[in-house]
Amino acid sequence: MDKAFQWLVPALLKAAAPKAAASPATEAWQPYLGRYRNPWNDAQVLIYQDELVMIFPTEPDPLACMIKLKPISPQVFRMETKEHFV
Repeated sequence: MDKAFQWLVPALLKAAAPKAAASPATEAWQPYLGRYRNPWNDAQVLIYQDELVMIFPTEPDPLACMIKLKPISPQVFRMETKEHFV
């Protein structure tokens, strides 16, 4: 239950805050957002704290295993974890 509050409260505060103009990068990432499915798991690509990230919603703590998708060229991203594994 504590995790729910850790995830919901920041999201609610952000939703209630005045909307800033979307950055050009955020606009360019819109086509990549959504759920990606394969036989082993589901991955969700979303914008989190102005970064394109991938999480696995079925994990006990999806943010703990979050992967950042760093753009390196048009339509090419490098996957990075908190430990900087690629």
